[in-house]
Amino acid sequence: MSDLVQLPVSEIVALAAADDDFYCQHFFPRTFRQKMPAFSSQMNAVMNDPSKRYVGFKMFRGSSKTTRIRARVSKHIAYALSRVVMFVSNSQRHSIYSLRWLKKQVEFNTQWANTFGLRKGGTWTEECIEIYHGVEQIPITVLALGITGQVRGINIDDYRPDLIVLDDPDNEETTATPEQREKTTDLVFGALVKSLAPPSEAPHAKVLLAQTPFNKFDLIAQCENDPGWHVVTLGCFDTRGESVWPERFSTEFLQGEKAQHIRMNKL
Repeated sequence: MSDLVQLPVSEIVALAAADDDFYCQHFFPRTFRQKMPAFSSQMNAVMNDPSKRYVGFKMFRGSSKTTRIRARVSKHIAYALSRVVMFVSNSQRHSIYSLRWLKKQVEFNTQWANTFGLRKGGTWTEECIEIYHGVEQIPITVLALGITGQVRGINIDDYRPDLIVLDDPDNEETTATPEQREKTTDLVFGALVKSLAPPSEAPHAKVLLAQTPFNKFDLIAQCENDPGWHVVTLGCFDTRGESVWPERFSTEFLQGEKAQHIRMNKL
């Protein structure tokens, strides 16, 4: 890392643009404290592909999906790929946690903020912030919303959302009955997704859905059945029964957890 510090800022910015893992670990070392898992490159590949407009991650609990999605938002802001970003979760409170993380990076992560010329804009609340991009001289708005909030027809200074992050929009209640599942599906596909800016205005526009599955009828399962979505499924075991992220969860630990769930009839 000491050698990298000696590099010109322009080279670090170029390297971070091409390598997502380097971007995360260089600018957010307190957040990305462990070795990157092998599946990180798989996630990065689909998030970087502009042809994949609707992307879903069906991931195990503890896979750091929220952390990685937050970092993706920060990169869209750093490289001015987005003008309006929406964090949407089952509750607004959960979305606010992600917005708080981003606010802290602007306020206290001087290496990241100064490198990309980012500072607080005119709006700085729990539900909505404006980040001013000093290099591109544009404001970038980030909203924190709940799935049942006002997610339809968002338009900020004539810009529609070009990055919509759906982080665990489902829970036990929303997946319990067909009626509840249909309500969530209608909100996401009928209102939220339709508010995404068109490719003609925002070529990098994308919906990112990250969900730990509940059952075979939940929202991420519906996305799997839709050819317009690209869904990446990541379980905690690989094909050999080994941990996919041994630095975080050893195989022995996961096997013990699995055995406990079997004993409780909760596999």
